[in-house]
Amino acid sequence: MTVQQDVGTQPRERARMPIAELRDSDSPRLGGVDEEHARRIAEQPDPLPPILVCRSTMAVLDGRHRLRAAELRGEDTVEIELFHGDPDAGFLLAVRRNALSTVDRKAAAMRLVSTYPEWSDRRIAAAAGLSPKTIAAARATAPVPRQSSRMGLDGRVRPLDRVTGRMRAAELLASAPGSSLREVAAAAGISIGTAKDVRERVRLGQDPVGPRRREDEPNAPQGFTDSLELLNNLRRDPSLRCSEVGRGVLRLLGAHFLDRREWDRFAEAVPRHCAKGMAQIARQCAEAWSDFADKVERRATRERR
Repeated sequence: MTVQQDVGTQPRERARMPIAELRDSDSPRLGGVDEEHARRIAEQPDPLPPILVCRSTMAVLDGRHRLRAAELRGEDTVEIELFHGDPDAGFLLAVRRNALSTVDRKAAAMRLVSTYPEWSDRRIAAAAGLSPKTIAAARATAPVPRQSSRMGLDGRVRPLDRVTGRMRAAELLASAPGSSLREVAAAAGISIGTAKDVRERVRLGQDPVGPRRREDEPNAPQGFTDSLELLNNLRRDPSLRCSEVGRGVLRLLGAHFLDRREWDRFAEAVPRHCAKGMAQIARQCAEAWSDFADKVERRATRERR
C-alpha cells in the first residue's frame, strides 16, 4: 500500500457547514494564516473550492486561507469535504495537501517520524516532500524506538539488518530444505523475493548475503520526485487554482514536466533532418522558461522588501 493509498483515495462526502462549527487544525503550517494571502483569495470572483475537514474532530486539514477568505467575504457557511480518518492520518494528508515551506516540512517530518517510526525514510520523504537524507537526519534526533524493519514506498516490510535476515534464511534452508519460500521469508523476516535469491545462492554455493543492493530504490530519480511533489503543491494552492491565469500557468508546467526518461524517448524519436529545427525551438522555449523564473523570483524579492 503506497502513501497515496493510505489517505488519498478514500471516498469523501461534501456538505455545507457553518463556519462556527469548524475548529482550527493542528496544522503543519507553522506561521498560521497569512492575512494578505487570504485577502487576495477573498477578492477572487470565483466560488471557493471545498475545505478539507477531518470528520472525527471537525478540524480543518486543508483550506485555512479559504476559510479566512470566506470570513472576509462575510459568509457564514462554507462548502467542506469530509475526511473519514484518524487525526494522525489527517495530519499526514494536510502535509500532502498544503503548500508548505521547507521549514514547515522539516517540522512536519519530525512528527511523521515519531508517528510512523516503522515507515522507511523514502516513504516518509514522499509524504513530506523532502529528501530521504533529510528524513534520516530527522530520525537520528527524534525520540523513537529502534525498529528492526521498515515499510517502504511499495508497502513491503524489509529488515534493516539485511545480513541477519539472509543468514537466518540460509540456516532454515539448510535445516529444512523442503520449506516453502513463503515459510522461509516469514521465519527470517525477509521478502519472498529475497528468500528466493538466498535459496539460489545456497544452491550455487555462494555467499547468501551477496553484494549490497538498493532494495528500496524509488521508481524515479529523487530530483524528479521532489519536483513532482512541488508541482502538486502548486496545483493545490488556492491563489493559483482559483484564478484563470494561475490555472493556465499550472497547465503549462504540467505539460512540460516530464521524467528524464520521457525526454530521452522523445529525443530518440526525432528524425535527423528535423534535429536542428527541433533543438532551436526547444532552446527558445527553455530560455523563455528561464526568463519567466527570473521574473517570478524578482517579483517575490520586491514584495518581501
